[in-house]
Amino acid sequence: MMTNRERMLAIMEGKSPDRIPWIPRMLLWWLAHKNAGTLPEKYEGWRLRDIERDLGMGAAARDGKIFNTRCKNVDITVQYDDRNIITEWVTPIGSVTSRKRRTPELDAAGIAPLEVEKPLKTPEDYDVVMYIIENTEYYPCYEEYESYDAEIGDDGYPLVATGDGPFHSYLEKWAGYEHGYLDLYDYTDKVERLLDLIAQKQREELWP
Repeated sequence: MMTNRERMLAIMEGKSPDRIPWIPRMLLWWLAHKNAGTLPEKYEGWRLRDIERDLGMGAAARDGKIFNTRCKNVDITVQYDDRNIITEWVTPIGSVTSRKRRTPELDAAGIAPLEVEKPLKTPEDYDVVMYIIENTEYYPCYEEYESYDAEIGDDGYPLVATGDGPFHSYLEKWAGYEHGYLDLYDYTDKVERLLDLIAQKQREELWP
């Protein structure tokens, strides 16, 4: 009988596994019920990996990482209050902020805070964000990946995130979906310059 890792590798190589691997993403279910104290009685106090194994599941293994980032000449501060997490990027040419909001419901379910304010809010913010991107450095953390890969073992095959494409990065990280599309119409040149910069940075730092 094949392991889940062997099944996934066979599929990626265009071969047929002995059966379709069953690898649902159980993390959110487990966190919500663990925090609420409503896990099935059998699984009270169990780790997620142990529950997955008991049910014959593979590990989704979504946390593989092969690089970290750091920003030169940018001071990043994070402030917390009862409900908000405010991040500020301070550069020599200006600053931008984002804000995430926590709620009791999100905390109880183990879900990350909701981002209610993105860094790009005004046309002037584009130059600041471009400065941040230009001064972002990528550096490898292969040992971290190897450790995670060993932890997953035969239960799965680590997914490695290499970042979003330029347009999705612009919408998801910097502008937000509604505001991003409005800016694309109102400030097309600024948006296109930013997208070109993101693509260039990814090409230089991430692409093989």
